[in-house]
Amino acid sequence: MLRLRKLPWISIGMMVLTYGVFGWLMAASLVSPWLPWLGACYITIVIIGLTLVPLRNFRTKLDYWLQSKLRSLISLIGGAFAMVIIFSWLELFMRILVLIAAAFLVRIDLISQGLSRKQIFCFLGTCALGSYGLGVLIHEQLAIVKNVETTFLWY
Repeated sequence: MLRLRKLPWISIGMMVLTYGVFGWLMAASLVSPWLPWLGACYITIVIIGLTLVPLRNFRTKLDYWLQSKLRSLISLIGGAFAMVIIFSWLELFMRILVLIAAAFLVRIDLISQGLSRKQIFCFLGTCALGSYGLGVLIHEQLAIVKNVETTFLWY
């Protein structure tokens, strides 16, 4: 019980709200009922996984990759292409960036509480997928209620 009081409830609430709104928006924008769920699982696992990667390992791999001029040129062209894609789909990229920021905020707070990486991954994954699913579910339930109300108006 004492452990629950020490959890960072404000940042967890912000993350739950962020992922719930993202689930709502994905359910509103897509026609297929399975696509939001598959997209959510993939995006959530990737985001939570990226928040737990140590930056020290990333830097050593990046230094090795950029030692060659050809690999540096390939990285430059790939980065330019990535920027074109980001600017083309700026709205979606900003939503994903907010999801990453929310996950990092909760991760930092949970690390300061002394949780292990495995516990943080399980906690973030459960909260993110649960709140995403809640957002999709609320959207679907309100869409059903709205359809029922409009059918009653015609009679």
